[in-house]
Amino acid sequence: MYTKESIEKLKEKINIYDVLDDILELEDEPSYECPFCESEHFLVDQLKDKCYCVDCKFHGDGIAMIMNVQKISFNEAIEILAKYYDFKLEKVAKKERKSVEEILKSVFYSALPSLQDKSKAVREKGLEELEILAIEYEKIKVFKEISDTMLFRRYEALRSI
Repeated sequence: MYTKESIEKLKEKINIYDVLDDILELEDEPSYECPFCESEHFLVDQLKDKCYCVDCKFHGDGIAMIMNVQKISFNEAIEILAKYYDFKLEKVAKKERKSVEEILKSVFYSALPSLQDKSKAVREKGLEELEILAIEYEKIKVFKEISDTMLFRRYEALRSI
């Protein structure tokens, strides 16, 4: 694992054209051939250091491009880019690392209030739906009684003929 600060500093150094130059034959064109779907609608925005394919909807920065073309992890991609830019990534100190359990607990406890609010809203909505269903059931029951009565009267009328 690497520190967020060193990853952010590396991202500042990354130029999308440097990354794409090894993958695509870059020229001074508005769009290129997408390395994923091979359409001619692969756009590169040098100001935002992002790329986007209109057809397959791939989008991302230099790190995402390396990850997807070479089918590697985020850490492997930033290591490749750090080597390319001769950049030293700082590793996270062991005491700074959190266990997976600690991370999951913090995510759960931070999401808990909104989950409780949502569950209350869902419960209230569910009660409303149950009330509507009860009313509809009563309507169906009354309709069935009326139709049964009408059928019985018809049956009696036909029987008396």
